[in-house]
Amino acid sequence: MNQKKLMKTALRIIADIVIVFIILVLLINIIPYAFGLKPYAVLTGSMSPAIKTGSLILVEKTGFDDIYVNDIAAFESNKAPGKRFTHRIIEKNIEDRTFITKGDASAHQDVLPATEDTLIGKVVHLPIPLLGYPVYLLSSLFAKITVLVIIALWTAFEIEIYILRKHKKGEINE
Repeated sequence: MNQKKLMKTALRIIADIVIVFIILVLLINIIPYAFGLKPYAVLTGSMSPAIKTGSLILVEKTGFDDIYVNDIAAFESNKAPGKRFTHRIIEKNIEDRTFITKGDASAHQDVLPATEDTLIGKVVHLPIPLLGYPVYLLSSLFAKITVLVIIALWTAFEIEIYILRKHKKGEINE
């Protein structure tokens, strides 16, 4: 096999691996929704060792009454709008409908109680290590559009190569 063919083959293999990886990550982002779950990436070590940094967790929308002490739950942050955190429930206050939470890696409970209206849901699946990173990277709309454009361009490229091969073999006339 000459160098040019070897290089083409290597590039095609690498490109195919990248495309398969992107498709798998997209599926991991989409399939849980069919089961009422939402995937989240864990970006800090606050829940180590139960949930390691970079893990993917699946969260089921859950109401206040279905969360219990020792459950791990996801919340919208009171301190930083648009941010989320996932911690263990160490106390549930039924009167004011709040939770006292704590990261497993922390010696102290969280400063502010988590309120019912910030509750996203309960972590219902064992964390999947390292899969959170690509899910996080593809969570923005821009990233999703970019991936779809790459897949569309790759598909067009594959179709063009297929047509050129057929034409070269004389199976397609102009």
